[in-house]
Amino acid sequence: MKKSITTLDLNLLLCLQLLMQERSVTKAAKRMNVTPSSVSKSLAKLRAWFDDPLFVNSPLGLSPTPLMVSMEQNLAEWMQMSNQLLDKPLHETPRGLKFELAAESPLMMIMLNALSTRNGSTNDTRRRPSNYVTGITIP
Repeated sequence: MKKSITTLDLNLLLCLQLLMQERSVTKAAKRMNVTPSSVSKSLAKLRAWFDDPLFVNSPLGLSPTPLMVSMEQNLAEWMQMSNQLLDKPLHETPRGLKFELAAESPLMMIMLNALSTRNGSTNDTRRRPSNYVTGITIP
């Protein structure tokens, strides 16, 4: 029976791609900034989805199954297309957009000023939101 992609957590495909590249749960976990246990759980979900072990343990790390090898190129292409979609410019900021941020500590003022500088980094003044940063005192 064919499964619908709408029922698959697409984050699992990123995990699968990294497992294919690293051939190690631990290394893939480091690249994803998650625990190895989390990657193992993701791999278990992927194994259930594809009804295949996908990887088997070997002395050199994880070895892909024939199904995984057959999917490798398609998965790499899908990841590349996904990255291209995410690199598309965001929609334009509406004119007159204004942010007012308040902070209660000097550290927050530093962080908010950095945010203000970052938001104003575009050269197109039509897309640059105005920022107003002020300090507040909490009694």
